[in-house]
Amino acid sequence: MKQEPIRARIGVSNPAIFGSHLLPLTYFAAPFSAADIRHEREQAAEANAQQLSLDEIGIELPDIEDGRIKQLLVPYLNDYAAVTPVPSLAVMKALNEEKLASHHWHCLQPVGAAASNHGDPIAAKRGFIKLQHNKCTGDMYSGRFHKSFVLFTAYAQNINMSACYVSMGLPALTGIGGAVHVLERETGLALSFGFGIKNIENLTHASRGANSHRTALKHQKAMPMVVSNEVTSNAEIAIIIACDDADKAQAIIAACDKLQRLCGGSLFEQQARFVSNNDLPPYFWYAQFDDFESDDWRGYITAINQRSAKLVQSGYALLEQPRPKKLARNYPHAWAEPVFSLIKLGSPPDFFRLEHVDGNCLMWTSTGE
Repeated sequence: MKQEPIRARIGVSNPAIFGSHLLPLTYFAAPFSAADIRHEREQAAEANAQQLSLDEIGIELPDIEDGRIKQLLVPYLNDYAAVTPVPSLAVMKALNEEKLASHHWHCLQPVGAAASNHGDPIAAKRGFIKLQHNKCTGDMYSGRFHKSFVLFTAYAQNINMSACYVSMGLPALTGIGGAVHVLERETGLALSFGFGIKNIENLTHASRGANSHRTALKHQKAMPMVVSNEVTSNAEIAIIIACDDADKAQAIIAACDKLQRLCGGSLFEQQARFVSNNDLPPYFWYAQFDDFESDDWRGYITAINQRSAKLVQSGYALLEQPRPKKLARNYPHAWAEPVFSLIKLGSPPDFFRLEHVDGNCLMWTSTGE
């Protein structure tokens, strides 16, 4: 794909949000063509040396030039917005240089000559990026749960276990929330949900893409149009949906019976039932990490390395107000930076719901129920 790079910074003050706002403002070379890398590096180095602000150097939020870019429909105000997540080069560079207790070097671009197209932090590591590896360790939680809820369980196959070139090993709250939103549309209800996972099989690092009609002259092979680098796996999953009304529970169960997809993967052996003041089955349930808050990068890294916190994508920080654009999906479009929350496993689950945070963040956050 050919798409102009973005120069912008998220405006976030919430200390429970992990993103590029925790890092000093830094400019990177991210050329439209690898041939321009030298010129771009010189410009970035000069801007960093002079500590130029975004107001001085200028924000760049281009229109959509390649209609194949990812556009996610996210509830926004009383309608939807088409959101394109753009990983932060500042976050990627900082993670590349961190001593993470558990990590994996993921190959983003196997062709070294093309690594510069992805930005300097990727080019510096010859096409590799370091992902924080979230692992399920310790004991699963099971026990009395004094709430009424619908319990949905399934075997999930080939679900995406990576998040925007930052972390891997667990499904993102954004993906789970997307599946629950399907239930909301089906039932007309606003739903809070909890999530659990267990028996994660070996992670697979895969490149997925559609084939075009063009063929390579040398090998007569189909050329991929769009390639998506994902880390996928199979696992047993559970979603609990807060509900204390038997009639509404039946509507939710009927909607769950139609649910076929989760985080880009397929669901099998689905079961849904209404549970009231009963034991939770054993899973690694997602819970917000002890009301963690930190306004600096080091606090998050310490929690990850020393306190077994998991870095899970939980939302999108909009870089602009959604607006009509050519090639957008019939809804106002906005570029956005993926943002993350710290999650703990091995505790009773929290319920999550999509909220507008800090004015320009769309995040799935704990309801405190």
